[in-house]
Amino acid sequence: MKVCILIPTYKRHASLLRLLHQIGEYRSTYQGDLSFDICVTDSDPGNPQRHEIEALCDSYLVNPGDGFDSNMYSAFERVSQTCDFVLSISDDDLFAKGFAHPFDLLEIAVRQNQDAVLFDHFELRSEAAPKDYKLKEGPYNRVSFLEPDSPNFHKAMLFYIPRHAGLFYKSSHLQKIHGKLEGFIGSLHLYAVPFHLAWQKGTAHYFGYPLVYFNADEKEDGAWARHRAVFDGLVQYFGACKHIMPSARYEAMKPGFMRLYLGDNSVMRASIKGQLPSETEVMAALADT
Repeated sequence: MKVCILIPTYKRHASLLRLLHQIGEYRSTYQGDLSFDICVTDSDPGNPQRHEIEALCDSYLVNPGDGFDSNMYSAFERVSQTCDFVLSISDDDLFAKGFAHPFDLLEIAVRQNQDAVLFDHFELRSEAAPKDYKLKEGPYNRVSFLEPDSPNFHKAMLFYIPRHAGLFYKSSHLQKIHGKLEGFIGSLHLYAVPFHLAWQKGTAHYFGYPLVYFNADEKEDGAWARHRAVFDGLVQYFGACKHIMPSARYEAMKPGFMRLYLGDNSVMRASIKGQLPSETEVMAALADT
């Protein structure tokens, strides 16, 4: 079985090289049965460091469109043709160091034969000192989710958008649902759609072991370059879900999604700077989609 480790990137050269060197080290010590294709998909078509990156990966793709979602959309289509499974990891994250080799964890995920596997992760936050980092448990360990096998956990994951951290997809699943992804270009969360579709079908699995360190520092680049765009992207994401899900599933998703992301008292609003449309305005916009 071949696993593609897919790294979407845009102008984060130092952290990308850090990740690629780490992957190279893990690859050299892995003794299992999987083979790997390390693929960087770049949204900077004129990247002056391209040759340095190509020396550390197996394949280098250039985003034919514009932005993170377009990058993921095209890369999913291409790498799913050449590999059996795809793990996507951000260019400023790292694989977690622990008792288990991360590639051994991927081998376990392959054996589950699920359309999607979601690994837990640690949050990595830098402190005052330049190289002083603090680890924090990831969001899936919150008390509100209770136990992973509980009905509440399964209900929560119907509307919770996983971070771009530890999402592992079967290539045949990506091929099957690829036509449904186009409506999510611009939402900043296209990467999560294959997980949501698999979770709703019962063909996704949650693995409560942290696979990656997620860079949780407050950012002013990438998706967070414009805070309003993050909120607007979530509105687009939820509106697009209506066109790819049965109406009953979409309606079941709505209360939790509004409570967490789009409602007047949502958690997401508290983290976004600037004035946002009201819940009433959001609902009116969604009704027109």
